[in-house]
Amino acid sequence: MTNQRHISKPPNRLLWLLFSLFMLKSALAADLVFEPATPIVEVGQEIALSVSGTSGDLTWTPSKGKIQGRGNQVTYLAPMEAGLDSVMILDSAGNIGTVKITVTQKQMNSQENANWEVFTDRSRINTLLLSDDGKTLWVGTEGGLEQRDASTGKLVRVLTNLDGLPSNEIRVLESDGSGGLWIGTWADGLAYRSLNGEWTTKYNSGLPTNWISVLESDDSGGLWIGTSNGLANRSVNGEWAVYTTDNSGLPDNRIIALESDGSGGLWIRTSEGGLANRSVNGEWAVYTTDNSGLPDNRIIALESDGSGGLWIGTYGDGLTHLTFGQKNTLCTNLNDANCQNVLTDKRAAILIHPRGQGSGVTQALSIERMSAHI
Repeated sequence: MTNQRHISKPPNRLLWLLFSLFMLKSALAADLVFEPATPIVEVGQEIALSVSGTSGDLTWTPSKGKIQGRGNQVTYLAPMEAGLDSVMILDSAGNIGTVKITVTQKQMNSQENANWEVFTDRSRINTLLLSDDGKTLWVGTEGGLEQRDASTGKLVRVLTNLDGLPSNEIRVLESDGSGGLWIGTWADGLAYRSLNGEWTTKYNSGLPTNWISVLESDDSGGLWIGTSNGLANRSVNGEWAVYTTDNSGLPDNRIIALESDGSGGLWIRTSEGGLANRSVNGEWAVYTTDNSGLPDNRIIALESDGSGGLWIGTYGDGLTHLTFGQKNTLCTNLNDANCQNVLTDKRAAILIHPRGQGSGVTQALSIERMSAHI
């Protein structure tokens, strides 16, 4: 009797199970996503590559270039020859992915056709100026000069040192009264931009220093320039004059604020010397807490009241108003025309004094004391 070896075939159910497991593993395989999806890099340069959808440890394998780093984000170093390269990645679960990289020749930029983009910080605003026609708002910042539509505030453009400014750090702006713009910078002097957009920066020869803190137009078409080391004036003819503690009545060389007195003179706030005035005739007067009613030598702001007086904002003693009027006027006859003028003035005072011995001295002393407060 012949022994026959019988081999049984696996049931169809087992085959179906094996096939199902294979399909399930394929369905669960990770979908690897590269960023960037189509990287481009110059020869010899580098680019960051990242991948998502992986499981476990990763192995990066480039064909030509080099890989620096480990994990889901690495740096790819391009070879020194242009062409196509590929990088394969394998994770612990057996997932495989490949990204193709285009390596290009190094670009030779032409200086003549170069396009520059300047990134500056314009979040700090140092000064504002409305143009003479009221259409433009100029904004001086730490990162350049902004030109904005005055009615909407919309930014028109930003001017920087690539456009003609000597520096991007703008401290103060002043109109020339004809559509032009004076620009004071910190450490790089004075610039001028005409109505037509032409720049001039060769104004620094007459300055005591290039650190400009304040500008103020004079009544003759010239410009007062306050700096960290004195006061300068540039006349409409381009002539310079410099005032310091050595050659004038200026009490301190560090100028903080300027304001016209409405009569051709100038009010000057200094860092530590109180308030100074230079008259149109060149006479100097200094007001401090020691010789006047100024409550604080630390002055923050000045503003003309439009009537020959001055509003003064101090650091710790509030607001002060300085005015000037007729002084030392004594009315002995109320029917006198001069007395009528005095009595109708807001700053008038009536003095009643005794008659008799010593009345003249008392009268003179009273007038002197009153005139100091009128």
